[in-house]
Amino acid sequence: MDDIFAVISIACLLLWMAALVAARMLPAAATVQRMVKGVYEWRGFFIALIAIALFRICLYEMFWIPSASMQPTLREGEFVIVDKNAYGIRMPIFGQRITTGINPERGEIVVFRHPQDEEIFYIKRIIGLPGDKLVIDGNTVMINGKRLDYQGPVLKNYVYSEQRSAGFIDRLWKSVSFADKTSVTSVLYWEQLSDGWHPLLLSDPFQAPAALLSNQFCTNNQPERRLECIVPQSNFFVLGDNRHRSNDSRYWGFVPRTHLVGPAKMVALSLDRIDRSFSSLKLKRNPERFKDILVPEPGEQG
Repeated sequence: MDDIFAVISIACLLLWMAALVAARMLPAAATVQRMVKGVYEWRGFFIALIAIALFRICLYEMFWIPSASMQPTLREGEFVIVDKNAYGIRMPIFGQRITTGINPERGEIVVFRHPQDEEIFYIKRIIGLPGDKLVIDGNTVMINGKRLDYQGPVLKNYVYSEQRSAGFIDRLWKSVSFADKTSVTSVLYWEQLSDGWHPLLLSDPFQAPAALLSNQFCTNNQPERRLECIVPQSNFFVLGDNRHRSNDSRYWGFVPRTHLVGPAKMVALSLDRIDRSFSSLKLKRNPERFKDILVPEPGEQG
């Protein structure tokens, strides 16, 4: 989409500049003059389109959450605002970053192009940084020999709804209508990353892909579902907060830095609960403060 916006913006800019030049150089034929004048009078539209495109390409963009893999932090059907400038400005069409930006941090929720299909965008939480040694043994995560801290269970009967129908319009409609959805019962915990806490869902049945990752950086014990990895340089290991129902780095590998679009900063719009709109996604030092975006549905208390 960025490339399409870039091409449209460049075309509009060239058309507008051509109109300016033609207004001065072409003969004063009435038809030509009317055409040039018409394009010139639309200069405000062209400027606005170019400004919007540059803002979207280089600064901020909204992304739609297509699945429940980040529940309860992000709900299916919500829209998040992503800072595309944080990790460096990407040059449209060519795909190269023209600025360096800041380094991604552990715990950040990031939007990225899937390593196996760059046309697909995923959103997950960064767990492993370049050089980290990760051990994932069932529900236990260890980073460089230190086990992540947990609190809970906070809710033993956290209930949410999800649906897997294809297509943006179909999913958007069902997000509003609550039709054809499946109720999932999970257990809510808090997981600590760096100096912040985030919610973590553990649920059954286990619906993630069956085969754990195995390559030159990772080994696995499939029957015991134990995975050991060393994150290569300029790559990141990501997991979903809905740990048992997330298709993430455990199954298809690491995310190269070049594939990162940017960190998700806030929920821009929630069709599920309007009071979740404009909620910050920053990690909280005290897990109790995260309840402002964890408003349980009726019947979710356990």
